[in-house]
Amino acid sequence: MKLPTQRDMQPLRRNRTLGAAVGSLTVSPRSTTLRLVALSAVVLLLSCASHRVSAQTIWEVTPYHVQCWVAVASDATVPAEWQASLPLQLQATAQERLGAIWKFGAVAAPAAHHVDILRGHAYTLEELAEQTPQVRALDKLMVAAIRPDLHGYHVRVQQLDVRARQWTSTMDMTVGDGGQLVDAILQLMCDLFSPVVRIERVESDHVFASAQAVGLTRPKDSLRYWTTPAEIKPGDVLLPFIRKADRKGVVGPDGIEMVQWTVMTVGEKDTIGYRCDFESGYRQPFRPRRNSRIEQLAMRVQPTLAATTLELVDRKKPEQPLRGYEVYEKNADEQTTLLGRTDWRGQLSIARESDRPIRVLFVRNGQQLLGKLPMIVGNQARVVAPLRNDDIRLEAEGFLIGVQDSLVDLVARREVLAARIRRAIEAKELDKATALLKELRQLDTQDDFARRVQQRKQSLSSGDATVQTKIDQLFAQTRTLLGRYLSQEQVDTLAASLREATASEASTNN
Repeated sequence: MKLPTQRDMQPLRRNRTLGAAVGSLTVSPRSTTLRLVALSAVVLLLSCASHRVSAQTIWEVTPYHVQCWVAVASDATVPAEWQASLPLQLQATAQERLGAIWKFGAVAAPAAHHVDILRGHAYTLEELAEQTPQVRALDKLMVAAIRPDLHGYHVRVQQLDVRARQWTSTMDMTVGDGGQLVDAILQLMCDLFSPVVRIERVESDHVFASAQAVGLTRPKDSLRYWTTPAEIKPGDVLLPFIRKADRKGVVGPDGIEMVQWTVMTVGEKDTIGYRCDFESGYRQPFRPRRNSRIEQLAMRVQPTLAATTLELVDRKKPEQPLRGYEVYEKNADEQTTLLGRTDWRGQLSIARESDRPIRVLFVRNGQQLLGKLPMIVGNQARVVAPLRNDDIRLEAEGFLIGVQDSLVDLVARREVLAARIRRAIEAKELDKATALLKELRQLDTQDDFARRVQQRKQSLSSGDATVQTKIDQLFAQTRTLLGRYLSQEQVDTLAASLREATASEASTNN
């Protein structure tokens, strides 16, 4: 087919405006055919684009903005040019291998942070932004520290999730020569990378979420398929967090809130998004209604530590540890197992199990359940759980259990004496009945018990309103038991029976 000539195209150029006269166009049949073909192609492209936009949101086709700061130790065995050349090589390699998933850049670590990065110091986002304000525009900041060692070069990479304002776990490896450094850094970044999902819909026991940049991944059968760190898979574990913006749309230092004691597990993906089940210490940790100023997000975590130390503290006085509290675990069969008791520091070490990243823990003190603590063991070295200090309630419970034990013993003795008194009256052994009644009256009464209980109650008070309410309930239950089983009516009834028997005996003798 012959391409249109300059003369063929001139009438079209002269009459592009909507008001141009149709009769002024003089287009050849060959040009008309080309225009129809072109128009059909445009319609087809617009149709495909419309379908793709409807199937994926902007969030799902937005690449992660990732930057890596590279800090190379100053050493005689390290070439001086590495500080400048390694970031350039890393950037080129990452762009080639990862494609559009990351909007990636690599630079030498800022001079103000260079030494601290090599030492492993983790700055807050606000501290980093003072020297490098552009860090706020990132999704992830990767920090790579390179040092020579006896076996070659040690590479350590840390990740700061800028939106969550949290550092994730650290990964490292050793390579034999400098030619492997770029591949090592890129591998660690990909292994460490934490994809983010946005919670789109909240149900009673699960949520639906969409993943950032998931629309940029290539099918596995594609020639340009990338092994991407942005992929979310069933079974992945997520930690949720909330971003709250002010009226100007700015998320300040206080605008980030981790959803405490809540973990999510990724399920299968459907037309709505990824279905994620969650375990939480709260009845409903998520906001069912959407708000333009509030984002509910979650990031994938990969626990790497061998254990996590759980530390229990008083929620009113965080400096006071909760000692001797029992920690149980509920397994998939709903069976509970005692993991141990907190030590004098209020701590208990829990070992990570690779096949069970999520552990659902329960804390008890005596007979009282204090909290449900779902957690990802191995994600953090130490987690602190502020709980109500139940020690005073437990002391009250122990005292009242002793009171109830004494009450049971006393009631038994009263019943035995009452039975003997009735038998003595029936046998006309009135002197014996009188002696037994005297013995019955010498036993502790309801007033005696109530006085001791009230005196002890005055010394058992808590500054925590919830704990004090439970203490008051325990004492109220005990007072009810005293009134039910130590009634004076029993003694008065036996005394009246003895008087009647004595009077009857006297009249008979007369």
